[in-house]
Amino acid sequence: MFTMNKNGDLWNSVQDPTNLYINTNQRKIISIDTQLNVTNTIGYKDTFNSFLQYNDHQFIANGEKTFVINNDGKIIAELNVTSNAFLLDGILYDKRYNSFVSIDLKNINF
Repeated sequence: MFTMNKNGDLWNSVQDPTNLYINTNQRKIISIDTQLNVTNTIGYKDTFNSFLQYNDHQFIANGEKTFVINNDGKIIAELNVTSNAFLLDGILYDKRYNSFVSIDLKNINF
């Protein structure tokens, strides 16, 4: 799970193995430390989930927005696809409203 800070930088919010992350029925994620103290509360709308790896790049999405990040965690592209998108032979496919989107990733220099 990734979150975006105020500067627009993405960071992996579950890298700290000392915290436990709990999904609530109120569409929030609560972070709890080893002493059972709540250390953070994150709304679902503020989280991005990794759903695809391609050529050493990670695709993370929130709603209809997907970011492509490199090995350094830097955003190198923004795509209007959802986490339902799938990859087949280097082409990214997604359903958008009443249409179908395809993006040929083989010809993109990230």
